[in-house]
Amino acid sequence: MPEVLLDTTVLVDLARGHEPAMTWFRQHPKKSEMAVSVFSWFELLAGCRNRREELRLDRMLGHFLAIPAVEKDCQLALRWYRRSHVSDGVSALDCLIGTAAVRLGIPLPPANTRHFRKLPGPVARRPC
Repeated sequence: MPEVLLDTTVLVDLARGHEPAMTWFRQHPKKSEMAVSVFSWFELLAGCRNRREELRLDRMLGHFLAIPAVEKDCQLALRWYRRSHVSDGVSALDCLIGTAAVRLGIPLPPANTRHFRKLPGPVARRPC
């Protein structure tokens, strides 16, 4: 069972070697229990410019447990999106990522807590 679901922005910061993110990551005792939503994987793949970058991304994300979407996640994400996308600028993918954390009952440390503050469940606190 994963203990934390990593947000896409945190993963980008880690990939770029952003020092606050790297420090947070090094201090987390159970890296093997960190997870990544398949939707974060999609977001990160969309930013790859070539096959070499895709392979590098796959190597990085391969160290984490991949969390698939389930129907309940999608239903909750749609309700959350309807409630928050205009007022808070929350993206559909943020909704899908956040609902996986709610389902699993694990924290989601996003870089932008504003996108997740209205989601019930795990505490969204900025890790770095």
